[in-house]
Amino acid sequence: MEIGKFISLSHLNIVSMNRTLIIIIAVAAVALLIKSCLPSVKSSRPNQNLLPVEEVINDKLISIKSLKKKDLEKAIEQFCNMYNQEGFRALPRLFTIGEDEFVVTFPYDIDFATFCVFVNYLHYPNNIEYSPVIRGWTTTKETEEWVQRPIDNKKVMLFIPKSDDEYDNVYLTTEENFCVQIGFAIGHHFKPFSHPVKYYEEPMHSIGELKGKEFIDFK
Repeated sequence: MEIGKFISLSHLNIVSMNRTLIIIIAVAAVALLIKSCLPSVKSSRPNQNLLPVEEVINDKLISIKSLKKKDLEKAIEQFCNMYNQEGFRALPRLFTIGEDEFVVTFPYDIDFATFCVFVNYLHYPNNIEYSPVIRGWTTTKETEEWVQRPIDNKKVMLFIPKSDDEYDNVYLTTEENFCVQIGFAIGHHFKPFSHPVKYYEEPMHSIGELKGKEFIDFK
């Protein structure tokens, strides 16, 4: 009788341990599956032969102030790790203007949609704590993605205001002070404002004046 009880208890313990082991394996398998489905942020890159050689004339420029250079470099590197895995979509060039002031240009150009996301990412990078002042400038083209009337073929300034609480958008003001919010959480949305959230300002620096200055290229 006692022996039977002992055998039964041992059997139950073994069954319980097996069930626990199965659950652990199942959880690990699900975790690996989820991880495989998430966007990769590894530093893989396409074949270096795909890097552009000829620079492309464009006026895309971003001014960044009030942050440490190492934090800005980290944010740019993170963005490139995400967007340059299958093709070189973003090839930023970083210039140091002052101790905490920087300019980013795109000597090989960058499409408007990726430019918008880049401005947003510099404002909201992963695992970097800072509060920079960021402004971007370009001239839009009606043929580009996310460009529509009345912001087409206009000089525009991109920014994210302090009041932003959505984190997945960029604001844009044309030289005529027409202001919109471009969101890109799912697809993209285009929200105009009756009054500009921020008035258009010309950039303090130009691409021309940066010639001859030292820079860092990211890829």
